[in-house]
Amino acid sequence: MSSPDLLEPPASIPTERRTLIEEMGRAVRAQQNAIDAFDEAAAATLGLSRSDLRALDVLQQRGRLTAGELAQAARVSRGAMTGLVDRLESAGFVRRVHDTQDRRRIFIELSDDGIERALKVYGPVAARGWTAAEGLTDDQLRLLRDVALQSRDFYEAQTARLLEAS
Repeated sequence: MSSPDLLEPPASIPTERRTLIEEMGRAVRAQQNAIDAFDEAAAATLGLSRSDLRALDVLQQRGRLTAGELAQAARVSRGAMTGLVDRLESAGFVRRVHDTQDRRRIFIELSDDGIERALKVYGPVAARGWTAAEGLTDDQLRLLRDVALQSRDFYEAQTARLLEAS
């Protein structure tokens, strides 16, 4: 017996299309679970927490940031960010760098050792992603990009909704 759906689709959707939408939904949920399991394994392999891993990902995507900027982007309180950066620095993943214009300002950036260690975990994933992308047309890549961006926007809004309610 299958588990009940959380929400019944509108009756106006034709059966064949409804089936396709349900299959897509199950595939996306399975993908999310697989990514979550991989992230959990990656964090354990690197000896990090999921928050630590998220902060490293933010730094990899955006480059060096102040602790406040990193806290906001990684969705961690400013108070917790100090301990998080201390842990990552002690483990050799990041370094604190003084701003050359204002010595009071300190940036957090990935260390060369941190990049090298993360590449051992994420390098094969990135290589497989490039290989998969090569087999897609430009229109398929644009569609996937647009769906990913819409999904991100949707889940950021839903996260904000839940945080505002609590």
